[in-house]
Amino acid sequence: MEAIEVSRRSILKTAAAAAKSLARQMSQAWIHFARPGNPNYEGIPKGGPVTPNGSETMIFDMESRFDVDPDSLERAAYGKTIPI
Repeated sequence: MEAIEVSRRSILKTAAAAAKSLARQMSQAWIHFARPGNPNYEGIPKGGPVTPNGSETMIFDMESRFDVDPDSLERAAYGKTIPI
């Protein structure tokens, strides 16, 4: 029974560290966006500027990344069921 408790504490400790890391990434991106208008900073992938043809979306996660139109399937389904 003690092994289970130790394992649970270990999992919670790892999850807390991951949550802190994610919160730091997001906070720093907002700070950099608010000050000079550019959310890029060392520690996250670099994103390009927004253009009339679209842009990439930052996906904050354990390994943050950029994705082009990540919700396209959901948006297409929504557009078919509810006229815009």
